[in-house]
Amino acid sequence: MDLGFVLDASGSVGSTNFALQLQFTKDLLRRVNVAPNKTHVGIINYSNSPQTLTWLNTDYTLAQKLQRVNEAVYYSGGTNTADALQQANVIFSYEHGRRQSAEGVTPVIFIITAGANNNVEATIRAVNVLKENDIILVSVGVGTGPNINELHAICTPPASENYFTMSNYNALEQKLNQFTSRSCSEPATVSSNTTVTIEISKDKYKFLKVEIVTIGNKILITVTLFNGNVNLFYSFTNRNPKDPADFIDYQTRANVDPSLWTQFKSYFRRSPTETDAAKNGQVTLVIDKPDDNVDFAYIGIKGLYEDNKFEIKFDDCAKVNYYMDKMCGNDHFIFDGDRVPGISLQLTSNSKYKPNFNCTVRFRTAQPSQRLIITMEKMDITDCPGDSLRIYDGTTLLNKDSTQQCGSPDLFTFTTSTSQVSMTFTSNSAVESSGFQAAIALHFPMIAACPQSLGFFQCKNKNCISKQLQCDGRNHCGDRTDENQCSILSG
Repeated sequence: MDLGFVLDASGSVGSTNFALQLQFTKDLLRRVNVAPNKTHVGIINYSNSPQTLTWLNTDYTLAQKLQRVNEAVYYSGGTNTADALQQANVIFSYEHGRRQSAEGVTPVIFIITAGANNNVEATIRAVNVLKENDIILVSVGVGTGPNINELHAICTPPASENYFTMSNYNALEQKLNQFTSRSCSEPATVSSNTTVTIEISKDKYKFLKVEIVTIGNKILITVTLFNGNVNLFYSFTNRNPKDPADFIDYQTRANVDPSLWTQFKSYFRRSPTETDAAKNGQVTLVIDKPDDNVDFAYIGIKGLYEDNKFEIKFDDCAKVNYYMDKMCGNDHFIFDGDRVPGISLQLTSNSKYKPNFNCTVRFRTAQPSQRLIITMEKMDITDCPGDSLRIYDGTTLLNKDSTQQCGSPDLFTFTTSTSQVSMTFTSNSAVESSGFQAAIALHFPMIAACPQSLGFFQCKNKNCISKQLQCDGRNHCGDRTDENQCSILSG
């Protein structure tokens, strides 16, 4: 965590309460594991102007941070919160030590004030800059002076989680555990298609927040263990998903309606992978986006041994199988050159598809000039013509030949002339088969020469696809040239 404190040294605080404020800061520092590879801390003390006590990229030990707090001066002047927050933005800049979110580090600043500031408009402008930079702000109003609306505007929403009011600084001590929990449990935002290296100790958690960026999206999570082992948990609603066993109060549980207990446990979903026996030092989890409109998946990682070091990679599914029967009615699944340049699509994850089944899925490219390559790698639709698959390029039927709509035909491939495709599967009530497996890839006809140096791969048939799809086991080119010489490339 990158942790910040903005401390009020104005006259409205008083020397006694100022001393209590510094003591609170030192107590919190002792609880958050200040160290070079752990929590980094920046502290500002302000009145008419800000005083930087310590930067994120200096004084990496707890003893050094405590010494800097002891050097704080009680100014007994005005309350220029705006200038203090502008200085906080400098301290929390990447040039001065803020770590990237891809490193799994959450930036959190506590803003403690004992009185309404000198310039509300300037303060809100400074606050908005910090929020735009994805820094979590916790506001602490003390005594009768703070303006509640102002302090709500300062903190990161929701105010019920990130704003606290106390009658005096003595209450800060009572809130210490609450503050510690808030700062350490804030999930770090991690982009998809990134890799993060993390260390955690036994029975401790690291929380991450992954943005869901595509329609019908899955997220593939791969953990490579350097030492120790971990369990994975996820939720789309709870910011801190944990092992349900960590929440169990057996006496309380005995008095709870079983249906309520089941609902409670459902908020914390465990990886289906048995992580105690991770194969090849890896743990994997595939998350299906729910039908609800959600923006993030929250990941909880629990350490199982005394020392656990691992690398966690988030991939929004260029190499994860998609199943048509789970995507019915999807309008539209978007192929994006950076995030989803291609997929493997199967009719169903079951051994056989269902009878009396009708499903349509629509796809489109992110750019109108892009096209799609559809390669049918395998088809087993035996009850012709009652069961069939029809593929449309815009409104034009591509597989007009009935032998390409059902049966067990040889491999066939199409390159679309439009940026939109729909696939419709229909089955009757007879005995069913396994369905089909297809590779679908973005084609970039507008890219001259399809240069490998820019991340493209030139197929022998002149199709141009993303280099990400090369050697992934799928025939995205349509002529399998993207899968040739893969043993040489991997060697």
